[in-house]
Amino acid sequence: RRNQWLPPAGREELLDIVVHSSGDVPSPSASAASVDRSRPALLRGAAEAWRARETWGREAFLERFGDLRFKLRPCERLHEYSYTGPWQEVVSLKDYFDDTSVVGRRVAEESPAVLFENSFLDCDVHKALWSDCTLPAMLADIHAEPIFSVARKHTYVGFHSHKASWLAQVQGRKAWFLAPPEREMPPIRQPWDYVEQRPEGVQLCVVNPGDVLYVPEGWWHATWNLDDFVVGIGWESADDGSSANWHAGMHAVADGDLPALKSWHSSAASTECPTQEMLYLAARAGHGDVLQHLLEWLEATRSSQTSQHHFGAIASGSAISGHMRALELLQPFSLRDDAWHPWVLQAAALCGQGQVIDWLLMRGARVDANDA
Repeated sequence: RRNQWLPPAGREELLDIVVHSSGDVPSPSASAASVDRSRPALLRGAAEAWRARETWGREAFLERFGDLRFKLRPCERLHEYSYTGPWQEVVSLKDYFDDTSVVGRRVAEESPAVLFENSFLDCDVHKALWSDCTLPAMLADIHAEPIFSVARKHTYVGFHSHKASWLAQVQGRKAWFLAPPEREMPPIRQPWDYVEQRPEGVQLCVVNPGDVLYVPEGWWHATWNLDDFVVGIGWESADDGSSANWHAGMHAVADGDLPALKSWHSSAASTECPTQEMLYLAARAGHGDVLQHLLEWLEATRSSQTSQHHFGAIASGSAISGHMRALELLQPFSLRDDAWHPWVLQAAALCGQGQVIDWLLMRGARVDANDA
């Protein structure tokens, strides 16, 4: 596989061309009140004041987070983008960046791969990461699916598209190749090939540490990591775009911010019971204290709306993300004829959540259940 790559000197020369290019993506002024959502936008320095910019240097970052494990995604297939895959294995940050480890040597020498998550992580990990980061005010409505991206030099992702998203470059530089949704997807190549022969209509943008890139829904994009320690964090919109219309309570659920949720709950604007959308988001995010508060609130209201909630669908959110604490909280509401709704087991299987599958099977989930 290595002989399919350009010689290292060739890649370095092309990287130098990219780094010194002026780029094609507009940058709104620092005083702009909004972003043109119809095209990509590069927000220069929008994350420069984040605490993560100071505290996530390589040595300190690996000391603090190095034992955390994330999905290792192969570069040659990562454009087949979804939270269900493709991924090879789960590895620690320390092993990924360590050239003496089996994983580190393989990534550096044979099989380029990145660590990438586009779903809710363990709630404590999520809070720890985001405690050093802040939602950009101009993009705060894009807040439904968290993104965490870690990469080494010359790793990449081929062209793909999804809902509107933004990614803050905390450490390292990343080159982006972008194309509008009305054209066909550009060919899948290694990214340095786009420098030698750029497909028609493809724009180039280099995102430096402290910058934030906004990518509209449907825009094709591919990336090339330009340094050996690259860390990015951001959010993607909901599949139906609904996060643009969320109230403060939904944003509090996504962040696992119980005080903010209680404040919203006590307001006059939130007199009814929590909606299925809120419960599903809490189950996906896995913030146990937030979900418990919503369930207690739901029990306290005991309105006719309670029976309209589909707890099989809500619990499926926990199964997708692998949050067993959330499943424990949802169990009294979710059993049907003393068995879990089959959607929950199916969701866990689809997303490769083996521990959740075992946990469900031990608690009455049936593989032959009818999901009608």
